[in-house]
Amino acid sequence: MNLLDKLVLALRSAVNDVVGEDVAPVTKEEQVLRTIDKAQARLDALRDDLARAEKRGQDELAEQLRKEIDGLQKTLDKTRKRLNQVQGREAAVTSVEAVQQTKRAQRKEVAPAQQALDKREEEIAQREDQAAARDEVDLDSGRIADILSKKKEP
Repeated sequence: MNLLDKLVLALRSAVNDVVGEDVAPVTKEEQVLRTIDKAQARLDALRDDLARAEKRGQDELAEQLRKEIDGLQKTLDKTRKRLNQVQGREAAVTSVEAVQQTKRAQRKEVAPAQQALDKREEEIAQREDQAAARDEVDLDSGRIADILSKKKEP
């Protein structure tokens, strides 16, 4: 790569860096996306340089550019794949968190109804116990009456 080509490449990179950073990214994801966009722009510029070098018959420069393009393309592909994986994991976590929040809200809504049912079951159990106790008293009274009536009959 001759000095002029290196200078052009450096200027292109500097211009891409300056133009791409006029507004600060708000989130980390935006920052990653901007970095990927910059890398893609650099890759496109390198491909343009490669096409020019091939037209001019600069085989050595073309070979160096091909190596740089291949390396950058592989890195960019890996980065995009990782970004997709991270976004997928983030979506899964967000879904799990939403389900957990829904369950918490449902438990809070259901708790008063559960308490009311528990109280009602307790009241019914008490009434059942009282009714059973009255039945026993009635049976005992009936037996006593039967015993007394049998003693009076002779």
